[in-house]
Amino acid sequence: MKITKILPYLRSYLFFGAKRIGFYANLGHGDLGDEASFLAVKKLLNNDILPISKKCYAFNPGILKAFLIGSGAVLRWESPYIPKRLLTRKKWNFLVVLFSAGMNCDYNKEFSEEIKSRIKKLCGICDYLSVRDAVSQRFLNGLGFDDVNILPDPELALEEKPYKPAFNKKGFTVGIALSPHSEFSKEDFDKIVNVFSQFTDYLTASNKDVIYLRFETKSSEDTKEDYLIKEIMKKVKDKNMVKDFKEDIGPEEMLSVIKNYCDIMVCMRLHAAVFSANAGVPFLCVTYNFMHDGFLDMLDSKDLGLAMTDLSVESLKAKYEYVLNNYKPLKARIIARRDHLKNMIYNEVEKIKNLEGMHVK
Repeated sequence: MKITKILPYLRSYLFFGAKRIGFYANLGHGDLGDEASFLAVKKLLNNDILPISKKCYAFNPGILKAFLIGSGAVLRWESPYIPKRLLTRKKWNFLVVLFSAGMNCDYNKEFSEEIKSRIKKLCGICDYLSVRDAVSQRFLNGLGFDDVNILPDPELALEEKPYKPAFNKKGFTVGIALSPHSEFSKEDFDKIVNVFSQFTDYLTASNKDVIYLRFETKSSEDTKEDYLIKEIMKKVKDKNMVKDFKEDIGPEEMLSVIKNYCDIMVCMRLHAAVFSANAGVPFLCVTYNFMHDGFLDMLDSKDLGLAMTDLSVESLKAKYEYVLNNYKPLKARIIARRDHLKNMIYNEVEKIKNLEGMHVK
């Protein structure tokens, strides 16, 4: 691992200085959505939060007065990113909070007893449990934890940073964000390429501009998104109406691009759907994970989901036309539900800020 990738997190090793609030998540690997969670939490808590990444091999508990554990990665079916040092004790002398975590499980997967045991151990040492949606809440209820609060995706409260990309918006523009985090087979990837290249041709034939947005930055080691977009771009017919957005920007700038340059979003990546809702942009979501279901349920928008197993050119066209034909009421609903969820976020964060050990101004 390059030293430059862990420099922002080296403070988690310090053995001196004032005690800090640490935030542990799937940080430091070039994923815009996960980096957005840290920025949102930092702003919500009005505090200089210490980022602690899974990229770090350890951390120094002596520097902590509170430890927030966030993102869906810690409740992942395959290999949850749980900070192992935490599991060495039943109780620590600092506050431990599960912070808006999400049940991360693809439809065709299930949690092994070993993984459930690790998650139960993690939750057992937490002083406070909060998850991002009711699906995740029921999951922890099923593991024996009754007192589980809901803190919707903090990224819904992320604020945009005005950004002007290297192109001008011309007409109606459809943004597409693929970036799948899943164990897709070669057949799945081929299907995505074929379906989205034909869907792109369908959009440009109806005089719609298309922009492919990248949620993996240049520092990311994940190449799936790059591969998919490049393969799709090879196949599309009218390349003049299709943009491959490669500008290396942060989460707040990406939020600005979606809000100001996209009229409809087509999302595979959960965070793309979260950003779209934040921006008040109508979207459809290709779902393959229970986190998608949880978010759409919280947004009261199950009708915007299209299961990966049902993905085809025709089903994607039909869902897009549904969004297009119901554009205004869907936009109004998304904005109303977004505002409701933001109030839930603020209320839950206030409860956490008042926990002993937080001492957040």
